[in-house]
Amino acid sequence: MKFIYNFKENYFELTFKRILLLLFTWFLVGFSMGTVTLMGPVRWVVNFGKSLQASQSVESLLVKLVIVLFVILSFYASLLIVRMMLKKRSYAMNISTIGLLFILSSEFTFLWMNPSLMQMGSTDLTEVKAGNVEFVFGPYPTRQDLIKLKDNDFTAVVSLLHNAVLPFEPKLIYDEKEAAKSIGFNLIHIPMLPWISDNKSAIEEIKKLAQNGTGKYYVHCYLGKDRVNVVKRIIQQFSSSVVSVQDSSIRKLMELGSFERGKIIVLDNNVYVTPFPTDEEFFGYVLNGTFKKIVSLLNPNHPSDVKWINKEEEIVKNNLMEYELLPIELEPFDANRVLEIANKIKQMPGPLIVHAFLTKSPQIEAFISAYKTGLPSLPSYLFKGFMLNGKSELISPNILIGPSPGKEEFRNYLYYKGLRNILFIGNKSKSKDKIAAANAGLNWFNKKKIDNEVINLIKTGGPWFVYGLSNDKMKRLLKYVDNKDDVLSVVN
Repeated sequence: MKFIYNFKENYFELTFKRILLLLFTWFLVGFSMGTVTLMGPVRWVVNFGKSLQASQSVESLLVKLVIVLFVILSFYASLLIVRMMLKKRSYAMNISTIGLLFILSSEFTFLWMNPSLMQMGSTDLTEVKAGNVEFVFGPYPTRQDLIKLKDNDFTAVVSLLHNAVLPFEPKLIYDEKEAAKSIGFNLIHIPMLPWISDNKSAIEEIKKLAQNGTGKYYVHCYLGKDRVNVVKRIIQQFSSSVVSVQDSSIRKLMELGSFERGKIIVLDNNVYVTPFPTDEEFFGYVLNGTFKKIVSLLNPNHPSDVKWINKEEEIVKNNLMEYELLPIELEPFDANRVLEIANKIKQMPGPLIVHAFLTKSPQIEAFISAYKTGLPSLPSYLFKGFMLNGKSELISPNILIGPSPGKEEFRNYLYYKGLRNILFIGNKSKSKDKIAAANAGLNWFNKKKIDNEVINLIKTGGPWFVYGLSNDKMKRLLKYVDNKDDVLSVVN
């Protein structure tokens, strides 16, 4: 009640008619201010985020903040306008105010109904050939554009606009159908929704057209960007031609510093390490023709990974994206398996994406280390705790040093965490250790001291666990080039 009283004192008494007037005014004000916000502040924020290589989550947060601010300001402006109209009680002034708002909304509606004005002069066209079919990709065509396409012997225009994209695309769909009909030009409507749909039926239609069609087709969405790029990549599965890398309509992964779930790491020109993409990241950056293949390191034996594996398999199946699941198991860990995966990926034609769920994960750390060093690499994540007799330390990708293991630690700690070769430094009899190591499936070696022979022995293979001296002494004596920190700095 206090709120209603304060509202009445500061603005006006709330009645059903006045609430309707406020909502109608807010609709008109919001539509106009919303268009200005999208064309101005939202674009500025997105461009600013890209210049800073901000993650998708940061960029989305900034955009959401702009939208929240727009909602607040548009409502407050509407409130002030209604208060002014009710206080003035001038019929002519009130009609003029509503008329002015209506005219502004109509002008902005006209702008949205003319995609060529929203393109800001950007009309990039790209081509792909698939068998007997040639596809040209671009933005929404005007009637004059359709006439030019027909005169240039195009077989048809393919529209990806969707009636669910309100309020503009239904009208644009109708206008395009009427224009095509009036000039006798064939229009094929294959509606697609960005981000919120798997577009399965649309993709099937595109496949059929690429496989069975003949002639030349102009394919478009609203601005010739996200939806067009997804279709472009699907058609390329049937084509030997490659879209030019100068195609500025493609949103390139290289422009970003990170995805929502973690950093993007460029291992070389062909391999990009990422977290599991969000739906928007899949649609805008992964399925747009930039990449030939996705490699997932997720583990189907891990319950929390299964739903993401199933989701991704459905996405790649619907979008004809090449995909391979190469799981990295942490329990037990197998460093040599990780090295096999790294070597296999090196042989794959790129560019390709390799991902776990998060970039900052033991699977990614081990993979990057194996890829860069060519060694069976251990992730530092597995060695955070202490052993029975002291702390273990990972001093290089394939070498762990530490105290004398307890009998059960040979299997439950060393083998389980990926160690395969054990080296004891010293003269003491360690027959019990040798037996325990053998029972755990580990190779056990003994050297009296650390010399060049030992260093050369452990430089490759393993992974090795070295014990017998203090950790500090072993680190001084093991003159081994340690690139573990370099790898970790890339991941973290």
